[in-house]
Amino acid sequence: MVDRADEPEFDRDELEVWLGKQPREVSVAIAARAALRVFPFVSLTHRMRTINDLSAYVIFQACRAVASAWAAARYPAYSNMLSRAAHGAAINMVTYEHAELAVSAAAYTAMEAPIVWPPEAVSLLFSNSSAAVANGGLAASVVGARTAGIYFSALQSDRRSIEEGASPEILASVPLWGDVTNDKFFRTWRNIKADLLSLHQGWEVWTEWYEDRLFGRPSIEQLEIKRSLIEDELWPQGPKVVNARIRELIEQYMPKEIDGPAQDPLAPIFTETPDRPIDLAPMRPGSGLTDGPAQRDLYDELRDKMHDAVALGRNVLGSLNDPVAKALAVMPEDFSAANPTRMWSRMNTLRRRHAAHEAVKASDEPHPDKLEPGTAEYLRDILDTYNPLASSDTKLRELDARRPGPQEVETAKEVVKPLLDAVADEIKDREIVSEDAALEVGDAIEALKEGGDNLNGRLGAEQGLRTFGNLLAAGINTVWHFGFDQSGKFAAKARDAAGQEAGKWIARSPIVLALGRFIAIYAAELKAFAAVHFSNPKVLHIIDLIASWFGG
Repeated sequence: MVDRADEPEFDRDELEVWLGKQPREVSVAIAARAALRVFPFVSLTHRMRTINDLSAYVIFQACRAVASAWAAARYPAYSNMLSRAAHGAAINMVTYEHAELAVSAAAYTAMEAPIVWPPEAVSLLFSNSSAAVANGGLAASVVGARTAGIYFSALQSDRRSIEEGASPEILASVPLWGDVTNDKFFRTWRNIKADLLSLHQGWEVWTEWYEDRLFGRPSIEQLEIKRSLIEDELWPQGPKVVNARIRELIEQYMPKEIDGPAQDPLAPIFTETPDRPIDLAPMRPGSGLTDGPAQRDLYDELRDKMHDAVALGRNVLGSLNDPVAKALAVMPEDFSAANPTRMWSRMNTLRRRHAAHEAVKASDEPHPDKLEPGTAEYLRDILDTYNPLASSDTKLRELDARRPGPQEVETAKEVVKPLLDAVADEIKDREIVSEDAALEVGDAIEALKEGGDNLNGRLGAEQGLRTFGNLLAAGINTVWHFGFDQSGKFAAKARDAAGQEAGKWIARSPIVLALGRFIAIYAAELKAFAAVHFSNPKVLHIIDLIASWFGG
């Protein structure tokens, strides 16, 4: 963390000129973040050692104002609705001190942002935003020169973020203090938090909300909109009544123990652990090949034929060498250790190669799918042994029995197509995906890219989709279950220490960090795939939340 005690010179006129060159939403975000930074100083002179009725009332009204200002910054699509909420909050603010004035000015900025001002009056928007910043600076100065210096350093950091291309809504979602320390701020906040909670009026709904903003934790759109739009007539009834209503909204909108996407048992299953690369999960007891004398004999004969073929080398087998070797690699000597789904996928690749050869072998023209006669005979002999084994095994027969339609497969392939190359790059990282898992996913990607008009091609593409979906499910679940505890609160461990960012906690797992960033970058593509592939509609919501955690 950087320790900055020097106070940058603040020029309010210069800030207004700068705001005038930005979209209106920037004014809302800058004002909201200024107000949030001095929120713990609201009604400071009225609190003395502990919270009293007056200071609690002022803080309560400030909560309403700063929440509506922040929501308008974070969710500009709702600016018209939130403008009315901000107006109701602003006119009811008790403004004794600079911190209250900063919060009030932020609310007025949010109120004015959607208004179509005539050119000569539009400066009022920028004036209110700069007023929030200026009063925030004065409030920080009351606490101490060092606190004011840190406050204005954070403002400059916000401006740099906008100038470097960050959107106002993204700016609204990042930690308030960035890379600066502010010990006095955090001491003040801890004291206020303890005092508010001691009133037993349900203040947790606000203390947790504020710490979520403080540390840049994710927000739930509908919850924050509904919080800001609580009926005007409810607020005069005081904190206990309003906080109870907010608790109801939290119970309604906060995700709790939402099941992530399920992996398909007909495809390879991947592990979901935050501290190790995604790997193939151990085969479950009873999920191996059907165990009988006939099956064991066919399995041994098949392994012998494939060993003989691989021994011939690439000079004889040509392009068939690698697919045969990869199929043999998933056929251990121990019959009981053979995994039917992995074996089926590799053998179906050989079936596709045989079908492609059969389609062009009669042509006199050269073709990449045409095999040398001797190579084609080796392949036919291998399949002549595998096909009876597949017919006699329950799992292999189930995989063969599917009949995906051409249109169904093509639709699914179009949805997954934008993700194929990105995932292919991601699985190269052995810190994220193990070698065995990467091989399975690589085969799935190959099957999806090849496809084909025949049944084997469609079966391969369908199995590729299942495998691909299982990998994505494992990645999503790894981040999801790491981020949420059983109570449904993100990064609960990070709440224990004021000033500790949830992101620091996440960073303890590089795997979670890498997967989370991938999900954030490709959130739109993942949601399109999830809508088609997973039967659980909540997966779309999970992807949105993960994307918000990692800057999506």
